[in-house]
Amino acid sequence: MHAISDLSIADAIGTSLLSVSAFGSLTAARYSLSREINWLIALLFVFGGIIGGLYGTRISTKVPKDKLKKIFAILLIVVATFIIIKGVSFWI
Repeated sequence: MHAISDLSIADAIGTSLLSVSAFGSLTAARYSLSREINWLIALLFVFGGIIGGLYGTRISTKVPKDKLKKIFAILLIVVATFIIIKGVSFWI
């Protein structure tokens, strides 16, 4: 998003977090309605997200923008690779 739409890195990260939060909330609601949710794990993820968000906001102002871009790109590649591997292993 950052490279394509000319958003600042902070806006690109915020935009991606918005979509991840929306998908996560909808998925959690679906699992909750199906009574397939482990509340302990769900609360740990929520707590971790809150702590990570607070900590990430603080360090984002201290980390150079170029380094932040590299960290964000690496994180996206790792997540995409994980999703691809999971998807391929499902069909094997």
